[in-house]
Amino acid sequence: PYTTLFRSERCEAPPFVKKPRELHILHVGAWYVSGNETVKIIEELNSLQWGLQVRGLDLILHAVGDDLFSEEQKNNALRIQYLYHGVIPHPVLLPYFLAADCYLLSTSVGKSVDGARGFLAGKLWEYLRGGKPIIVFGSKDEAWQIIEDSGVGVYLGELNSEDHICADALLRLVEQSRNLNPKVSQHSWESRAHAMQEVFQQVLE
Repeated sequence: PYTTLFRSERCEAPPFVKKPRELHILHVGAWYVSGNETVKIIEELNSLQWGLQVRGLDLILHAVGDDLFSEEQKNNALRIQYLYHGVIPHPVLLPYFLAADCYLLSTSVGKSVDGARGFLAGKLWEYLRGGKPIIVFGSKDEAWQIIEDSGVGVYLGELNSEDHICADALLRLVEQSRNLNPKVSQHSWESRAHAMQEVFQQVLE
């Protein structure tokens, strides 16, 4: 259960080296954004990199699961350091969550489902249990509201939006010593099990 895993005090070797004055972002799992949306994300991440550089920091993006960018984008468009770790078995993902400074979430379904505006990704609950800032790309829908209510959201924007990520806002969240927001508990596996049990009881009655 992630309630136990994310509060664990056991020491595990970090999966990547973290040098001073670096900020590490982690993306886990599938990547459903369209080509135009990927271009927008690259532009915003490059802008964030510039904002961090003037503050003496370097930005590193890690991906586990899907490789987020094409070779051409990696070579010619990205202005940040990008490390792809391949597909990692889920039971050994914990050190990646713990080592990162913040997480990247896209709620876009740009290349998967016609007519859908967004979705609640399973990784959202794991990101929330990590208690670190979540950088969100996509519409400000239910997923964004959950993240914002938990006090860990930084908005990256969406296609054709005028929103831009704020380096200072991200750094403020990263630098704070955070405890899990109490609202996160309503999205745990225990709360969902209780909700399902209530449904079964109503049906049986």
